[in-house]
Amino acid sequence: MTSPSINRQRQSPAPSRWLLGSLIVHGGFLVLILVLLGGKDARTKASQTNASSVTSSARLEELSEKVRELHERHLMETVSSLEETLEAMETLEQERVEQLRQAYPEQTASASDNVMTAHDQALAAQERALRGIDVAVSASEARNTIELAEARTAAIEEQTAAEEALSQMATALSLAGRPTDALDEIVDLQVNASQALAAAHAKDRDAEAAQAEIDRRSQQNSHALEMVTRQVTEVRAIEAEITKRLQEREEALAAIEQAKETSEAETTKIAEAEVGKQLVSDAYKQARKNVADAQNRLRVAQASKDRVEIDAAQQAVKESRSQEMIRLKEQQRSVQESQQQKQKANVARHSIKMAEHRLTTIEHQLETLEQRKARSGDQLQSVQNRADVSDGDMTLQRTRMEESRTEAKSLLAEARTAQELALSKSRLLDPVTDAATGELSQTPTNVQEAFQRARDLERKIAHRFKDFRSADLALVQAMEPSDARKLVSVPLPQRPAIDEAALDQTARTQAAMRNQIETLSKAEQQATTMAEFAQALLERAQGLELEGLQITLAERQADAAEERSQSAEDDGGAVSDMTSLMARRSDQKNQSAQATRRASDSAGNNADPEYTVVDQKVLSVPPSPKQLASATPARRFGTGAGAAKSGWTFVDSWYILGPFDNAQRANIHKQFPPESMVDLDATYRTRAAIEPIGWRFYQATSPKIEPRHLQGEYVIYYAWTQLHFDSPTDVWIAVGSDDRSDLWINDVRVWSSSDVLKMWKVDEGMRRVRFEAGYNKVLYRIENGNGPWAFSLCLNLDSQTKPASQ
Repeated sequence: MTSPSINRQRQSPAPSRWLLGSLIVHGGFLVLILVLLGGKDARTKASQTNASSVTSSARLEELSEKVRELHERHLMETVSSLEETLEAMETLEQERVEQLRQAYPEQTASASDNVMTAHDQALAAQERALRGIDVAVSASEARNTIELAEARTAAIEEQTAAEEALSQMATALSLAGRPTDALDEIVDLQVNASQALAAAHAKDRDAEAAQAEIDRRSQQNSHALEMVTRQVTEVRAIEAEITKRLQEREEALAAIEQAKETSEAETTKIAEAEVGKQLVSDAYKQARKNVADAQNRLRVAQASKDRVEIDAAQQAVKESRSQEMIRLKEQQRSVQESQQQKQKANVARHSIKMAEHRLTTIEHQLETLEQRKARSGDQLQSVQNRADVSDGDMTLQRTRMEESRTEAKSLLAEARTAQELALSKSRLLDPVTDAATGELSQTPTNVQEAFQRARDLERKIAHRFKDFRSADLALVQAMEPSDARKLVSVPLPQRPAIDEAALDQTARTQAAMRNQIETLSKAEQQATTMAEFAQALLERAQGLELEGLQITLAERQADAAEERSQSAEDDGGAVSDMTSLMARRSDQKNQSAQATRRASDSAGNNADPEYTVVDQKVLSVPPSPKQLASATPARRFGTGAGAAKSGWTFVDSWYILGPFDNAQRANIHKQFPPESMVDLDATYRTRAAIEPIGWRFYQATSPKIEPRHLQGEYVIYYAWTQLHFDSPTDVWIAVGSDDRSDLWINDVRVWSSSDVLKMWKVDEGMRRVRFEAGYNKVLYRIENGNGPWAFSLCLNLDSQTKPASQ
């Protein structure tokens, strides 16, 4: 699992030299062309005639020829490099397949019969897949979604069966010692058909999702319409209530005015009553005085004993007493009237207060009603705005649905064409007598042929690497060759399309010249990346080959079994010490590097590099995970500035790739491209994604890595990063994932969780591992069942120790 995107220095010396030379020559030549095409200043151009200011067609044709020759030469060099890589890869593949034949004599003996059986099975499955696609096409035209889904599912199942049968056929051909080149082409076609049908399925799912969103929006709009109706009714009721309250306010204002007038009148009557009361009181007082005067007159008359005077005095007393009684009654009546008048005035004033209170109540009610009206209006506007947004989204969703359906139909037609072609090739293949070697065409004579040759070589190298990797996996893991091949996946990276027909055209205009330079540069760049990809595969195979030279196959099998046992949660448990195994792997790699250096160095310093040795395996106690909540992010460890030195840390920066298909968990142990090679520049087509997938950088702020932008059910993701250590260090790590996961450090599997779908837990597993000095490669594989997914990797630096070295 190497990374050409990070470690470009691992290219072979020859391609590096010619690539450097290519860049230098290209740079100088392109500068010359640019000068000729547009390097003159405006003043010079203005002074020249139109005929002399534009480069002549003949001159452009000459430059075009030179540009094409230059690119052709460098493409030819790339082709030569790829041919050398293919030759080396074929040698490794043939040697490993021969080992496989010797290790599995029974399967080798029956290989020819197995080829026939697998071919028949593949043909039958391909025919059924094509019929299923035809039914799906008809159902798609008829918009019969149920029949479409059933037919498509059946076709996908048959395509899977065809791929499996072709894989078994390839294994049998290898064991039979026969070439697989012709079959490789059929496998590629079948994979293309499967991917096109899977992409059509994904587009149909996208259309269904759009339809579901339209239905949801329609339901929301219906609910919104009901809300609008209720809001309008409520607003109208509020407006009617406001009208009523406004009328009541007018009445209350009138009542206040009336009460004030009444109060003023009653207050005036009180003054008048008080004046009358005073007059009556004065009259009463005068009457009492008259009575007293009459009584004095009577006493005087009685003293004089004047009978006439006495009678007159008595009559005067009688009359004055009568007047007194009259005036007393008048006084009492005036007091009563005054009190009554005051009571009326109080009643009038109380009426004013009551009317004013009524007005205040009405005005408060009006304010409340206005507020309710405003809220209802806002709610009505909000509902209307949401409805407008929903209408706009529905328009977008309808567009999305129609586009997805159109693309699904196109992909379905593409799948049918690819499936028909794969079936046709399978029918033409004679499994008994066809010994076609699939040799490439003769030496290319132009740029287009050179580019096509580079592409074909890359494909052949990838196929040979898959053969090598499958055989190596079967040998090391002691598993059936056909089962091993099912687990290995080495798809070619997706590359942008190039107008190949334009590669050999001659430019006669400045615009055509610029287009030619751009197209040729793209072709050469792609050919260079093909060579890098092929070289990385070769280096991966050579690494496995060197490993096999250091120890016997039995030792490698025992070593692989130990790795499985110690890394697996089911076998090794939640806690395991991997340092001894990792040190032994490091020792083997160092010895391989020494052997390579001794073989390549004819002179100079041949001192052995320092490598790690372990005296005895010591299982220490893992640190407490209680402080994991306060872990800090880190990717550099040691004593230098900026390096983490103590406590729990978590890895925060990753490159993430996915999703890869794992429907029904069928690929739970399948090895996807990152397990063979990590290329951060590559993109891949998968059945789980509509568009090609590529590595994407992700950085987290907490131990739990949960990329919300990448969500899919029953799929597999990969995460890759590098950790730097100043010196070899043994540390405890804590791993956790939602759901199943595997973790490799420097190509050693240190963790493999159980197959149970589960929630994330930061300390799900604890492993003591060894990190080498410098950069250490870390690859995480995470399977997601349903719902969200997550993973984490934490390191405890308090538990670090330095291993012995020599």
